Amino acid sequence: MGVTFALFTVIGLGVFVIIPAAIFYSLEDWTYGEALYCCFITILTIGYADFVPGKFICRILRMQVVYVVELY
Repeated sequence: MGVTFALFTVIGLGVFVIIPAAIFYSLEDWTYGEALYCCFITILTIGYADFVPGKFICRILRMQVVYVVELY
């Protein structure tokens, strides 16, 4: 059970935090740390609104990440 949990955790972290953060980093004028923070806060549905994607494609990506996390 421990190996399975660790595998799902690593895959989830990569798919839902690291990859979207890299996309936000490349499209928005954010540092990679700010992009990671935005993804983390979005996934936890805290939503401080201190980092909000400004470009339309990034807003769509953000909604899709939240939707997929709910299904995961």
